[in-house]
Amino acid sequence: MNKKFSTLLTASLLMAGSAFNSAWADKLPISAAATALEDGKSYVLVQSNIAYGFASVNDEGKISETFVEDPTREDDVAPEMIPAYIWKVSISQVGTAYAYTFTNSLTGQVLRYNTTDGSEKIELDTNVAASKASSTFEFGTYQAYSASNNKLIADKLTSHTGITTAYVGISNATGSNVMTVSVDEGYAVTIFYAVESQSVTTATELNTLYNKKGVSFEVNGKDVVGNIFADKRLEAYYLANAANIDAANDLKIPAGMYFFTDKVMDGNNIDWLNSSVLAVRSTETVEVTNADRAAGKGFEVVEVRIGDMNLYTGTTNAKKSSGSEISIYNAAFTVNKSYTSSYPYALTVDGFRYQKDASKDDHAAAKVRLGVLTHGGVNYLASQKADDPIYTFKKVATTAIKGIEFLNTDATVAAYGIRFLNGNANDVKTVYGKYLTIGADAAEAMLFTIADTVSPTANEAIEASQVTVIGGQGVVTVQGAAGKVITVANILGQTIANQVAASDNVTIAAPVGVVVVAVVGEATKVVVK
Repeated sequence: MNKKFSTLLTASLLMAGSAFNSAWADKLPISAAATALEDGKSYVLVQSNIAYGFASVNDEGKISETFVEDPTREDDVAPEMIPAYIWKVSISQVGTAYAYTFTNSLTGQVLRYNTTDGSEKIELDTNVAASKASSTFEFGTYQAYSASNNKLIADKLTSHTGITTAYVGISNATGSNVMTVSVDEGYAVTIFYAVESQSVTTATELNTLYNKKGVSFEVNGKDVVGNIFADKRLEAYYLANAANIDAANDLKIPAGMYFFTDKVMDGNNIDWLNSSVLAVRSTETVEVTNADRAAGKGFEVVEVRIGDMNLYTGTTNAKKSSGSEISIYNAAFTVNKSYTSSYPYALTVDGFRYQKDASKDDHAAAKVRLGVLTHGGVNYLASQKADDPIYTFKKVATTAIKGIEFLNTDATVAAYGIRFLNGNANDVKTVYGKYLTIGADAAEAMLFTIADTVSPTANEAIEASQVTVIGGQGVVTVQGAAGKVITVANILGQTIANQVAASDNVTIAAPVGVVVVAVVGEATKVVVK
């Protein structure tokens, strides 16, 4: 049987869209209790088996506290609330004296206590001046935190009337103040759990944009070439268990997170064969050494139809991907999430198959992560060989959108400015550049008409660009640039073509890869296949 799926097998690949997605429930991302605190590291703060945090800050600057009981077992914390329980620790050390400050990850607010004599408490009003509230804490007498030296103390209150040692602890999780200042040291025993990353095993969290049906990723790197995660509006889908299509021939779709660029549906089921996803390329690389290539470094991400991929997952070498084939493993991503990074997501391909030697057809296998690779001053999104996740992605809106998605399906008021781009820009008799709007005839019946400008009545108008650049198979197509100078160059700045557009639809031959198309000074990067 062919290593790829035949279109005749489409029916066997129709799987329910929800059958392989797990429920969306999270627990606090904690590992073992810390025996020491490190400057700049983040932890979950626990007292009396209660995790403490800041939930929000209102318009008046008042902080709301929050808590989770038995945090090592809790598994229904809303994902967006997890940062509320994470504190970044800052340590000041003078000789053998240690002072600690705690900054909340969700709100950005520092844990403080009121220092006014007689008003000792955890300060939840951000408007209170620093002269009346301190963020300096200690353990013992300015000793380093340890498993035995673990009682949290508000050090600047020891001179207050009737206070010898001001302990800070959770004493009443149902009162107006979850955390309080007290002379009772029993509540002040503090355990810090180191924060670890979590594996994202549901697509729900990722598909929070576009009416919860799509996601785009920005990469942590300026002007990154090849970030198809931003150029496309994707739909993430988590396959919890491998889909066994032909057990006798080891034809499967492996478990993992898939990023659909075109998810074809047959009723309520996914037509996997005819759908397209993102995958790490198996042959061409960006500029890397032979040694880097051999290790799996420098391979870019491309869009590929699943039916065109090698879907063999067995152990027979002759049936595995080779040459220009792309293995289904190259599309099965593992997603990790960090709660301490501004770019919180890391993407890994555990079973990446690739052409180790460009002169040989056989493929090697490696575990690779996606990251930013810089060569010659140019940043590329490409595979990296790394032991630890590379947190380099964050969710963002994209400029790519299908026309039908302008239609409102959620009964929310919206207004769009519709502009005509057909016709001749230099002919005043055409509708080129004009807007479709509404007017009234003599009988006061509402009619559509043409206007030079338009004023939307709700939200913001969306105005299409007059010039559109599209990458194709060996060509770039430039639309809406009649009479304008078009320059096509490679990423090294070498000019490939320079011409005046004779019409509003010009096709120019270009080499495979990333090219830069400039029209009247406005440059656009596109990928030529």
